[in-house]
Amino acid sequence: NFIREMDSICQNWVNDGGSPFDMLIAKNGKIVYHDAFGVDAFGSFTISTPTEIASITKLFTGVLFAQFVDQGIIGIDDPVGIFLPEFPTNGPQAITMRNLFTHTAGTYGHGIFEGVHNHWLENTLYHAIKNDTSGMKYRYNGSSYELAGKVMELVTGKSVFRLFHEYLYEPLGMKNTYHEWSLGYSVHTTAYDLAIMGQMLLQRGIYDGRRYFSEQTFDKLLPVDLKQIYADISFTNSWDENQPRGIGIVMQNWQLNDENGKSRYLLSDNVIGHGSATSSVFRIDLENNIILTQSRRKGKSKFGEHFQKVYELIDNTWASYK
Repeated sequence: NFIREMDSICQNWVNDGGSPFDMLIAKNGKIVYHDAFGVDAFGSFTISTPTEIASITKLFTGVLFAQFVDQGIIGIDDPVGIFLPEFPTNGPQAITMRNLFTHTAGTYGHGIFEGVHNHWLENTLYHAIKNDTSGMKYRYNGSSYELAGKVMELVTGKSVFRLFHEYLYEPLGMKNTYHEWSLGYSVHTTAYDLAIMGQMLLQRGIYDGRRYFSEQTFDKLLPVDLKQIYADISFTNSWDENQPRGIGIVMQNWQLNDENGKSRYLLSDNVIGHGSATSSVFRIDLENNIILTQSRRKGKSKFGEHFQKVYELIDNTWASYK
């Protein structure tokens, strides 16, 4: 019944002008739904068609960084200046690795200065933000993730894109995943490969018998209220102000009012992941052990309406934590 109802929802979604997509749902480590829908100018969408997941890339960069944290090579609160001498190691301008991953380093923009491919990126960004005080302003961006990649390259002597393949994609078996060029966006992947990453996070750093980082490190990645760390931080909008941020991970809770006007969460109140400008989906319910992933090229105007139907069917069928 679940598969038949979900098929109907997804087909209606595509027929109603929705973008083609693939989707995977897993519960307790087992796939309960996996299919692809729709056709566009690129042809029929399949479960092995990689598409850009945009800013979900940031979560991937955070997961790669977690292995450096776990091995004691780089600390989350280490000043960037320990590794990149352009930056100070103390004082109000001393940005930390946590600043880079929580958008509080003073950096801005996506894809500017040629990103991690710029051999002088650290020098360029230092002069762009040297008069800012770290931890004072939240400004969502991808440039800080490129700088974090520079640090990982420096301590290993390898390209950060090689690190992704050696440390994550190859051992995890993510065969349809690749970067184009940025650490803040540009990963192309499938719902299946996203779910592999999700299952590793759901199991607190373990996948297929291999440990990628410890449970203690996993806990350090989870979102927190930035105002608890940076008391004087300012935000440009209320959404960011009330959005806990972790090391590339954000809360993805969905709260609504039921037919009686009572507020409740779809699935649980402990769903993590990251959003995407292409409306790709990466959500991990840590309480119900549910993973929901989608990859698509764009969301189109009725995305929310149809996605809610998908979410509600999962909630009604598989969620037990309220």
